[in-house]
Amino acid sequence: MISELFHRLDACEQRTEAQGVVEALSLALGFRFFSYAVPEPGLNVVEAAGMLLTNYPQAWQDRYQARKYQVEDAVLVHGHREIRPFAWGGDDYLKTISPSERRIFFEAQAFGIVSGFAVPVHGPDQTCAVFSVAGPEPRPCVTDVGHSDFHALLAAAQAVHGKFVQWRQRPAPNDIRLSEHERLCLLWTTQGKTAWEVAQIIGRSKATVDFHLRRAAGKLGAVNKVHAAFKARELDLL
Repeated sequence: MISELFHRLDACEQRTEAQGVVEALSLALGFRFFSYAVPEPGLNVVEAAGMLLTNYPQAWQDRYQARKYQVEDAVLVHGHREIRPFAWGGDDYLKTISPSERRIFFEAQAFGIVSGFAVPVHGPDQTCAVFSVAGPEPRPCVTDVGHSDFHALLAAAQAVHGKFVQWRQRPAPNDIRLSEHERLCLLWTTQGKTAWEVAQIIGRSKATVDFHLRRAAGKLGAVNKVHAAFKARELDLL
């Protein structure tokens, strides 16, 4: 089962397809949720766009982005400084982080994100990322090298990161054309603005902003608006 999922992930050409495969892979390892986050090239981690591929509840994703939690997300911030995988969310872990970082964990619990494991991944050209799996209840210490799922978790993190590096290095299509409104909405999204905030800034409705962001994400083959903004900047479309 897991071996087949790795083969399917390796064959994925689109991020939307990879989303479903990684979700299935996470479930096979016993975790309800996953996330993959990477900072934009040349930016400090606290300026990162945050989650680029995830199946966290949409309400939590919206809250996370609106409150710019990537700045204080202990898993993301600490993950980029670590080499080995680490468990997060348990009582022992919460004692090691600041009150503001703990607050994010307590809020996430309301969405079923209670504890999990993070795998820092360091790739070519000094790229780095954090692949994390999570669920609504504590799990045995998968990060113990003797655990049966330890190597599968590491392989999953490397496979997801490898796909993103591959997509990033792929030549940019010459036929991507963003409208001025799409570019403007994406540009404000790179600044951490929510769709509602963008609507206030440009004098349009939130529904209109969401429409432009969905169209832009479709053109760019992105899984969500944050990923679309990341991709548009990477392709020098902003």
